[in-house]
Amino acid sequence: METKKNNIMLEIIKEAVTTITGLDLDKVTRQRDYVQARAMYYYFARHSGATLDSIGKSAGKDHTTIMYALKKFDEYHTYDNIFRKQYAQLSELLSGIKDDTKIDVTDSLRLKNESLMQNNIKLQRELSKASQDKPKVIEDLLEGIPKERIEFFINNQLASFVKMERATLKKLEQYEEANKQIRADKQSYQQEYLEEEGGRARNTSRQSTYLSRQYRS
Repeated sequence: METKKNNIMLEIIKEAVTTITGLDLDKVTRQRDYVQARAMYYYFARHSGATLDSIGKSAGKDHTTIMYALKKFDEYHTYDNIFRKQYAQLSELLSGIKDDTKIDVTDSLRLKNESLMQNNIKLQRELSKASQDKPKVIEDLLEGIPKERIEFFINNQLASFVKMERATLKKLEQYEEANKQIRADKQSYQQEYLEEEGGRARNTSRQSTYLSRQYRS
């Protein structure tokens, strides 16, 4: 009887997590959303009094997988805002039935009323992802700042920044032009040097020495 009660409770928790997250916990995937949803199921199942083996059996996992997911639960709850909201909704949803001694599978039907919350969570997730993917433009960066502060920024800090950048660009252009002239002068000097040295070599080879005259005679 106790085992049957535990199994029914696991079914209810599993359906609750599925309803809130909108994810099939039995789907074989390592996508982050599914991994976190399964961890949430393990957490609530464990706190309902279920053993690791019974949770693993209901999820098709071994007890070591359940233990690892439970260890990661705090990390998900600390750093993932969506996960925290889903956890809060599940806590409220399951609080009224976790201590009920007359649990029945029909109780799970009322969880269907939570579909609106599920859609809300999914929408928040999509909006969160969209905001992360969207490139930041100046309008986004200045959103919420009073108009007079924006005008002050444009007329003062921004104007000074533009002026400084233009001066820097002008100096860089002058520097580059000077370097071009230096490189051109250096190349011209090297060319003249080579031509001069080449001419000296040719002139030296044509000069008659004492030894060369001796051999010719």
